[in-house]
Amino acid sequence: MITDKGKGLTFTLLHTTLFLQENTRAKLLHMQSLYVCSDVHGNFKHFKDFVTLAGDNPIAILGDFCPDSFEFSQLLKQMKNEMTLVRGNCDISYDFSMVGIPVPPMINSISFDKRTIILTHGHYYKSPSMIPVPLQKGDIYLSGHTHKETLFINNDGLIIGNPGSLTYPRGKFGPSYMIIKKTRIIIKELYGSRVKSLTLPQIL
Repeated sequence: MITDKGKGLTFTLLHTTLFLQENTRAKLLHMQSLYVCSDVHGNFKHFKDFVTLAGDNPIAILGDFCPDSFEFSQLLKQMKNEMTLVRGNCDISYDFSMVGIPVPPMINSISFDKRTIILTHGHYYKSPSMIPVPLQKGDIYLSGHTHKETLFINNDGLIIGNPGSLTYPRGKFGPSYMIIKKTRIIIKELYGSRVKSLTLPQIL
């Protein structure tokens, strides 16, 4: 975990090699809700509105953040949220250096209420079967990249989710994001009224 107290930011980073070797998990303690977005593609207004909705809850960004403006830098300095990021195919190191964020890994992990939540963009690790650690029934695999909201339980009992794009949606929703709670996952439109939800199976 890398903490920049001077900027009020906490970034949970997990290097892919470390993940492969030790299955290290980044833990968000005392978390009631996790707010998830993807494919921001530098849209400051949409990201700011998403952050406002998230309040003080932890935030995960599933790649293609592209924080390429001074406005992002100022907002990130003000935020108190714990943030977990992964790198997308459109993310470049220069954008992250401009806002003072270390370049994120391609895969990350959160431990939440006995579940492992895998975070990746989806352009490289395209399915749970490609993840280099075994996942258990009830664990969650999250990706972006397609810009299409997705939420279902697969044949192996894994929860598969995609929050859609915060900027350029290609599914049935407008710009959208995801909220993960202890008992269910919700996908909501950023500005519209469409909602998709899934009750999480109990972990024994």
